[in-house]
Amino acid sequence: AWVSEHHALSSPHPKLPLVKYFFFPGFAHGTGGLLRESMLGAQRDAFLSSRAAQSTLWYRLGTQPLPDALRVSLFAYTNPALPALLAQWRDGATPVQCLVPQGPAAQQAAAWFGAPAEQVAPGTSLTQGNLTLQVIPFVRQENYDELLWA
Repeated sequence: AWVSEHHALSSPHPKLPLVKYFFFPGFAHGTGGLLRESMLGAQRDAFLSSRAAQSTLWYRLGTQPLPDALRVSLFAYTNPALPALLAQWRDGATPVQCLVPQGPAAQQAAAWFGAPAEQVAPGTSLTQGNLTLQVIPFVRQENYDELLWA
């Protein structure tokens, strides 16, 4: 809530005749807004209304959406907080399908599951409690929006 109160406020330098201004991006009125591609909304709507486009995405990822699961895309580097997050999802009341591209986070997550390092290839699926972690191929930047929409 404080962002709109502080956006665009001046910050004079204490010794020099310089004035900086705070800029806070955001969706709320009184913030600096956010940049996005002009056709992104239409592309999202087209993707969400096309079973074929969604099926193509899942095929490229080598998996399928799990029914009634919260789908999460986990793109990260090795992180000391990751084990606690995975435990929270495992022990939570909601089924979670965590899609993680092969790489450092997938290796760390697989180790948390107790899986051998060779099981960190795309197509790997590991489940404990309400958490299903699925290793997916690395998604190119231009296709990442589809993953987020899905």
